Amino acid sequence: MRDLEHYEIEKLNELIETVLSKQESFHHTLLLVTSTLLGVLVVLHPTSSGSLCTRLVFLAALLSVATATLGVIIVVIDLLLVREKSLEVYSTELHKSLIEERASEPVSVPREKRTLFWQKTSLISFVVSLILLAVYCSLSLF
Repeated sequence: MRDLEHYEIEKLNELIETVLSKQESFHHTLLLVTSTLLGVLVVLHPTSSGSLCTRLVFLAALLSVATATLGVIIVVIDLLLVREKSLEVYSTELHKSLIEERASEPVSVPREKRTLFWQKTSLISFVVSLILLAVYCSLSLF
């Protein structure tokens, strides 16, 4: 019976690890895209770009991409910290269960509110920046 519980807990921890690694991978990819887009925007923007409206849309797009990049960096760091903390909590629980000679309990580490906030903010900022870039391109053509 104890082996079955241990097996189930191991499977649960593997599943949690898989979810965390997929989220990290997604955010690493998003970080690569946003930072590349930020670099391209800064380098390729002409110094004299016409009307005030066009420049304001470009500035808004630039700030939106910068916000998305900052948010993704914070999320990636927080996900790494969650992974470390969950490993620490799991090893503590395993150690306690061995000392007390009981089955180990499943453990979880809740995400910080900051992580959830920046996950949403970075995705929204990225989408807004793409929309603003489309508007900027259409304004630049005329």
